Amino acid sequence: MNRRMKNFWKKSYGLIGLAIIFIMELTGILRVRYANIWITPIAWYGYILFFDWLTFRRKNASLLMNNPKEFFIMLPISIFLWCIFELHNLLFHNWVYIGLPKNKFLTNFAFAISFATILPAMYETNEFLKSLRLFASVKISRQTYSRSRLLMEILFGLVLILITVIFPSVYTGPLVWFGYLLVFVALNYLIGVPSILRERQEGRLTDMLTLFFSGYICGFVWEALNFWAAAKWIYQMPYFPHIKVFEMPVLGFLGFGSFAIEFLAMYDFVKFWIGKKGVKWSYISFSMEKQFRKK
Repeated sequence: MNRRMKNFWKKSYGLIGLAIIFIMELTGILRVRYANIWITPIAWYGYILFFDWLTFRRKNASLLMNNPKEFFIMLPISIFLWCIFELHNLLFHNWVYIGLPKNKFLTNFAFAISFATILPAMYETNEFLKSLRLFASVKISRQTYSRSRLLMEILFGLVLILITVIFPSVYTGPLVWFGYLLVFVALNYLIGVPSILRERQEGRLTDMLTLFFSGYICGFVWEALNFWAAAKWIYQMPYFPHIKVFEMPVLGFLGFGSFAIEFLAMYDFVKFWIGKKGVKWSYISFSMEKQFRKK
């Protein structure tokens, strides 16, 4: 790629991403046959381009521009992490997929490229919000976390996960999200990986709030794209099912903030162990790398 093309790409790749989102959403609204099956996966790659571009314009550095290798490693990790929740959902059926292609290969391909976007989409959103420093001045009283307290949190999280396995139903299903959140936030703290608990120990909430709002931004876009898509997911939740944000019952939607914290904590844990195997990361190693370096 020559210099002129590189400069054009740097200036416009986010606008290309935004155009992809707009076109795919339009195919859903207009009910464009065949194309509206692919709204969610294609639009999310446009979303990733757009938010990476926003971050690059603010910091002159971003995931795609500085370390595309990490982005491509993120994709299979994202599939793996989300499939953990898909396996749980086979037991409690809180969501189901409809309108999928009849061809099994196409269906599995659609699942793969869709699940692959979950992690990078939240990660890119988080990076952009961090660049805005919206919550840098938020302070709280310092918290202390003893080893025994952390182990109890991990144990309690495992109990919640176990309940959903032993007594699977649409009523117990939501507990799995709290379970993994407790396990990985506390576990990361114990092994020295960045954790929102260490931030709270320092009397700050910057990373926690940034991750939290990243989840809501992504959640809103997920549900907006899903609402118009032909191939989509619908929910089977017993708690206030008729009060919805698009297809998502409102109580489920409120969980998107904690889901972002949970999912990126799981990613940081995976990256820590990949790093121990000798893989080096040149751009962003953790969702809270600055905090990790200060430790």
